[in-house]
Amino acid sequence: MSSDVTVVIECYKILKEYIPAKERQLASDHFVEDMQEILDEQDLYQLGGVDKYLKASVKDLLGEEDFELEEEDY
Repeated sequence: MSSDVTVVIECYKILKEYIPAKERQLASDHFVEDMQEILDEQDLYQLGGVDKYLKASVKDLLGEEDFELEEEDY
């Protein structure tokens, strides 16, 4: 995890406490859209692991992360 994404996650966690629950998804969507200018795709997927709001926002923006590993032919 890069230091940039660590700082972004900590800032989000602090600010989230001041956002009413009914507004968190909209705020998260806007936050992720802005963070795509700063963070790379892998960092955005890490950001999506913080809570259900960020996960939905990242999924909407980038789609499901592909965890499948390609099998090598022997």
